[in-house]
Amino acid sequence: MKVFILSARNADFYSLKNISRQCDLFLIATPAQVRGMREDVRQHFQEIIEVREVLDRVSRVSTFDKSETAQAIRRRIQEGENFRIICNQEANLLVASELREEFGIPGPRPRQIEPFRNKLLMKSRLSSLSNHLPRYVDLEGVQDSLRSSPHAAYSLLREQLGSALILKPKSSVGSRGVYLVREWEEFESFLTNESEFIPSYEADEYIQGTLYECDSVVQRGQFLFSECSLYTCPNLEFQFGKNLGSLPLAPNNPEAIKLKEFSRQVLSNFDLPDSAFHMEIFLRPDGTPVFLEVAARVPGLASVPLYAIQHGVNMLDLEFRVQTGIQFDSDIKARAESCFYMVFPKKDGLITELCNPPVESPYTLDWKVKEGERTTRTTTNIEYAGLLVAHGTAQQVFQEFERTRSFDPIRTSQRS
Repeated sequence: MKVFILSARNADFYSLKNISRQCDLFLIATPAQVRGMREDVRQHFQEIIEVREVLDRVSRVSTFDKSETAQAIRRRIQEGENFRIICNQEANLLVASELREEFGIPGPRPRQIEPFRNKLLMKSRLSSLSNHLPRYVDLEGVQDSLRSSPHAAYSLLREQLGSALILKPKSSVGSRGVYLVREWEEFESFLTNESEFIPSYEADEYIQGTLYECDSVVQRGQFLFSECSLYTCPNLEFQFGKNLGSLPLAPNNPEAIKLKEFSRQVLSNFDLPDSAFHMEIFLRPDGTPVFLEVAARVPGLASVPLYAIQHGVNMLDLEFRVQTGIQFDSDIKARAESCFYMVFPKKDGLITELCNPPVESPYTLDWKVKEGERTTRTTTNIEYAGLLVAHGTAQQVFQEFERTRSFDPIRTSQRS
C-alpha cells in the first residue's frame, strides 16, 4: 500500500522506521518544511514531494494547493491502486478530506471534518450541553451595528458575555488573530485592525478557570485511547509572555476521570470519523467543565511524545493504524512515571543569555533561538523560543512543572 502524509508537521513523532517496512511512504510538504527536516526522518520516505501553499486571508491559514497536491498524488498511483491519505496538520485537514472524497478512498470526509474546523458550527452541535458552553455571539449577525454604533454594540456584547471578551476567527488555528478585550480602547483597536474581517469573527465570554486538554483516538465509535493533561495557562496567554506547558494526568486522577467522561459526551454529538481528537476544556473554580473547542487531529507541540512516555501509546501511530489498517509496533523511546513539556515565548530584543531550567529530572531542551540573535515577541503558539521536555517520578516532575511555569530562561538587551 502507498500512504501519502500531508505536511511534515510531527512527522518525526511517527515510528517511521517500523511503518516504512509495511508500506511505501510519501511525504507532501512545503519547501520550508522540507528544508527543516532531519536526515533520519527523510530516509524513511520513498519520495518527498514539495507543493505550494495558498493563504486564506480570512482565516489567516495557509493550506496546500489542492489541485497541485491532487496532481502530485495522481502521478504516483496506478488506476485501481490501494492507497491512503493521512494528515494531522489542522490547516490541511479539510484539504485531505476533500482529496479522499475526490479519489474515492477511505478516511474522514469533508462533512465530518467541517464541524471541527468552524467553531460556530462546532458549538451548534452541542445544544444538549448548553450549560457547558461559553456564551458567544456571531459577529456576522451584528456587523452593521458594530459599524454604525460601535459603542452601543460593545456595551451590548458586555451585557451578553461579561466585561471581558474573547474575539477570535471562527476557522483559524494557533490563536491567530485572537483578541482579549477588557476596555473600550482594546475593542476599538480590534474594529480598526479587523474591519475587513469582522463577519469571520465570534465573540466569547472570558472563562475563569483552569484549562486542560483531553486527547482521544476513536475507531468505529469506540475509544481506543483517551487521556488528559493540565495546561499552565490558556494558550492565548503564551502570546502575552507566559510559558505554555502541559502535564499529563494519571488515568485515575479525579479531574482526569471527569474530563474524559465529559469529552465522550461532547464527541457523541458529532459524526465521528476514525481519527484522533484534541479537545480543550476549562474547569471552573466550582468544578464545572466548560467546552472550549475540539480538533480532529492529535494534539500539538510535544503532547504526543508525552503520552508515549507516560502511557506507552503513540497517538500518531495509533491514528495511522486506524486510518490505514496497517499494523506495526510503535518505537517508544522512553518511559517514565510522569513528564511535562514547557515552551518558552520569544521576546523583543537581543538575546544575551539562554539559561538552564530549574529541572533535575532527565530533560531535553530544543532551542529555536541563539545568543546574539535579535527576536520579536511571539504572536502565535508555534512561534516559540525553546521547547523543554522532562520526565521522571511523579512528585519531582510536578514540582519542576510548577517551578518552570514561571521560569524566564531568556535574557535580552534592547541595544543593537
